[in-house]
Amino acid sequence: RPRRRPAPPPMRLGSCYPVLMLDDIDAARAFFVARFGFAETFASEWYVSLRHPAPPHPELAFLRPSHETVPAGDGAPARGVIVNVEVADATAAWAALREAAPVRVALRDEPFG
Repeated sequence: RPRRRPAPPPMRLGSCYPVLMLDDIDAARAFFVARFGFAETFASEWYVSLRHPAPPHPELAFLRPSHETVPAGDGAPARGVIVNVEVADATAAWAALREAAPVRVALRDEPFG
């Protein structure tokens, strides 16, 4: 009977966050900074990294799809991605967002909570 190798220990992560490829990273940065209080942790003409100052310190980044670090054939703006943002008062957040920009989906209760 072959001996099973022990599983390697889990990697120790410093952070883990999505990087969305967008043509207009400046608009995305402005939206998340102004509307949700994210702070910029790194910015260049092709990449923006954001982190929220309050625990649990969520992070989010934006990358221009044309940048040379994007693997060949993968340089397309993000599509079919939903970014969930949980807030303490959804009604107040909804009102503020509706005043600031077009919102595609109305605030609603879902059967799953």
